[in-house]
Amino acid sequence: MKLAFATILCLIFVGCEQRRAAEVREFPDGFRGWAVIVWNVPGYPPLPTDNGKLIERFSADGVIITSTKQQFGWADDQAYFVDAAGHRLPSRPNIAVEDVGGVQQGGRSMDYTQQFVGTKAELDAAPFEPPQIEPLFSRLHLVPKTTLKPN
Repeated sequence: MKLAFATILCLIFVGCEQRRAAEVREFPDGFRGWAVIVWNVPGYPPLPTDNGKLIERFSADGVIITSTKQQFGWADDQAYFVDAAGHRLPSRPNIAVEDVGGVQQGGRSMDYTQQFVGTKAELDAAPFEPPQIEPLFSRLHLVPKTTLKPN
């Protein structure tokens, strides 16, 4: 029992010490709501990089689909609002919550990162899960619309 506990504890510490490329999120000025990145989808463009950082440029719908593989670990991520010309603004978005998730159905899967941009009160008033998840999975896997269950 002690050995199992020690092994689990070591794995947790190793995972916490793993570094990954920093992510720089750019949201349209005034964006509020759920933003989703769907990772590792063949045929979609990889995320651009700048000085080793992944650049995530969200459109107004809050969705990015990329062939880039999802990385795990810690990094100094950044978030910005950008104007119509793509210039970063001095005001910074508030990320109320961020989480990784996945959907599996019928032997198909989709891995994603979700984040809510806005205040805690806006988060409390928003849908519990990003509304984009089910339509994205259906579109990417060409399956009939059903109720999906996150894994």
